[in-house]
Amino acid sequence: STRYVTDRQIQENTVDADKQVLQPEPAHLPLVFMLVFTQLAIGLFTIEVLYRESHLARYVAFAAMTIGLSASVLHLGRPLGAWRAFLGLRRSWLSREIVTFGGLSVLATAHAFSDLQSQTLAWAVVFTGMIGVFTSVMIYHDTKRPFWALPYTALRFYGTALGIGSAAYIMLVNPSEIFLHLACITIFALKAIIETKQITYARNDEFDPDKKSALLMLHPLINFTVARFSLLTAGVTAIALAPLFHFSPAIAFLLLLSSELFERVLFFKAVAAPKMP
Repeated sequence: STRYVTDRQIQENTVDADKQVLQPEPAHLPLVFMLVFTQLAIGLFTIEVLYRESHLARYVAFAAMTIGLSASVLHLGRPLGAWRAFLGLRRSWLSREIVTFGGLSVLATAHAFSDLQSQTLAWAVVFTGMIGVFTSVMIYHDTKRPFWALPYTALRFYGTALGIGSAAYIMLVNPSEIFLHLACITIFALKAIIETKQITYARNDEFDPDKKSALLMLHPLINFTVARFSLLTAGVTAIALAPLFHFSPAIAFLLLLSSELFERVLFFKAVAAPKMP
């Protein structure tokens, strides 16, 4: 990080001039797709291991992972320099993420297309994937921005993996598994609760980063917020109806996937970025 040093005396109550200006941050769409689709892949691989083996689920998970990792390349200023990630393993969570997902891609390819039905390989994919999600969480937690604090980001990312992974498995393999429906609904309910809690910070007396993020979601980003919760509500309702209607699982998955994309856009655009006074 960059440090600015001065000999001048700065008052303790000095703040940046635009502290209360509600200007959203960039959406970082390549990262939005990278995070959502890699987490979808990891979640689907996990549910497939825990329930019944399905080649279709593996192929879809592999396709989702390919989309996510391909999107991540668009965010790199110098993609050909990604191999240097090994040099920063001791200090950089980004380097750890790159190396972990590189290993995951090798394991997932073998798991999806190999004739070997190895539980060891399947669990290696799940374990490596969960570590990959953790490295993604730590990248944002390490910025010290309250909106990206560890509990919030971990619930968002792991919730996306297990929630959308469950919805995909219900659609592809087992639309009648009641426990999986309940688990999916519970996960998205927890995500909705934590996101709603962050919005309630708009009532804070002090104009701190939490309040700024909440006000961003309620004002300049209100259309994204409404879309997020509307699609989430519709998707959860469709999941609840899935045991009754055969077409419902596919609709539920598409609604929930769309809602997660809006959630991840808000994750980037609503963060309050620190600035110099």
